[in-house]
Amino acid sequence: MRLRPVPWYLIAVAIVAATSTLALLLLSSWFIAASALAGLSAGVVLFNYILPAAAIRLLAISRIASGYAYNYFGHADMLSRLGRIRSHLYDRVMAESQSSQLRAHELENLDHGTQALANQALAVKLPHLSFITLALALLICCWVLVPQLLALFVLSMALCVLLLAWHKNTMQTRIVALRQNTAEYRTSLEHQLRSASLWSLSENHGGLKTHQQNWAQAWIARRSSEYRAERYLFALAILLLLIAVSLLPQPLLGSPLLLLFPLLLLSMPDWLGAVVRAQGAAAESEVSALHLQREPQVNTAPPIIRSNAITLQAIKNTSVKKLSLQQFSWQRASKEGEAINAEFTAGDLVLVQGDSGSGKTSLLMAMAGLIAHSGQLHIQPGNSRLHYCDQHPHILADTLRHNLLIAAPTACDQQLQCALDFACLSHLHNALDQWLGDQGRILSGGEAKRIGLARAWLCETNIWLLDEPFEAIDRSTREQLSQHLNQARQERIILLVSHRKELSLHHNKVITLGEFL
Repeated sequence: MRLRPVPWYLIAVAIVAATSTLALLLLSSWFIAASALAGLSAGVVLFNYILPAAAIRLLAISRIASGYAYNYFGHADMLSRLGRIRSHLYDRVMAESQSSQLRAHELENLDHGTQALANQALAVKLPHLSFITLALALLICCWVLVPQLLALFVLSMALCVLLLAWHKNTMQTRIVALRQNTAEYRTSLEHQLRSASLWSLSENHGGLKTHQQNWAQAWIARRSSEYRAERYLFALAILLLLIAVSLLPQPLLGSPLLLLFPLLLLSMPDWLGAVVRAQGAAAESEVSALHLQREPQVNTAPPIIRSNAITLQAIKNTSVKKLSLQQFSWQRASKEGEAINAEFTAGDLVLVQGDSGSGKTSLLMAMAGLIAHSGQLHIQPGNSRLHYCDQHPHILADTLRHNLLIAAPTACDQQLQCALDFACLSHLHNALDQWLGDQGRILSGGEAKRIGLARAWLCETNIWLLDEPFEAIDRSTREQLSQHLNQARQERIILLVSHRKELSLHHNKVITLGEFL
């Protein structure tokens, strides 16, 4: 869509604000210096204090009034643009899809991108326009008052333009890198949150930590580019000042107007700071415009099926085809597990055995991405997800309902009761609104462990990593739970760590101490 031009009154207010700021800075600095020189002359030089003082007050009032007007009209125009842009994009998305839901990261990108475009006039166009106006005004003043410095002034403006162009190109590269790292970090974080029973259980995010570091480095690189441009601008001002002093003819050294030139150069970071910062906003708006030209990705996931069946949701790919491990091993500090090469298909129920400390839990946590690992883990299809059920699921100090809804926020009571049935917790059907207390103190150890299994059932995952699900559970409940797992494996891959072999659990594969049988 085409953005409307900047209103003329906003342009006028911006020019008045920028001109008043620079004029106030130069006149007040010159007035202070001239007053000091007049005092040193001991009355030899007559100096009229009234006219400069009145002009300074007038400029101050003009600066304050234009500043308030600039903020008011500028933000009003920005909000108006933002509303039109978002309305246009919403209509476009609705016309291209029957769904009204966007993927979360796309929604955030649209929000960020539309803000950058709507802010283009206030943060990009007006600062550049003010810079051009000030440069032309100063060029005319230099040509009339000090023509000997005209060439140096033109050179300084040309160097400033080159610096701004370099800074904009650098910022565009930084912004693209930052957005890419942000997307990767978000994807990794979403995978982490969906794979763990609760994100707070993670001791080490494994691969997530790398994405987090890359994102932080990209953000620091962007901020460093802004600071570097300001430092280069100040260094340029010092260099030009030294050149000006060395090139000035001797007769001009006594001119009072000569005070304005060093003041103008030394204050370059102040009156050019806005246009330097505008380069980042310009790069942001250009990247956002390119992104918004692409079609937003619409979330067309099928809705929840409300039925009496245990299957709670129609997932786009209802079954996983294959999970393969290639030289896969977990890593903890200086310790590393034995490399595993294995392949599992839908319907596999894999029993992971081994002595205490052999790395059974570490293997599942590495597969879920909770700790670092080496080797390769491949899943087909690629949109299949893993769910890790901890030995000791974290129980929120909340109701049973909310402890289940963290796995499926949109689940209804019937679905929650189905999950309780699967976890052999049918006696809690009528306790959904009961307060569980800190760490679920009203629950037994076995009940708390089976809350994790209920969460696994509610999650839209088709690969389950279950860590000691039969501990602290009586024999009859273990047999019943084994039957439920036998049924749940039909369209899933289940890896189960256990110190005991349940006769009623129909596992078809075994991993023992890293050996695949």
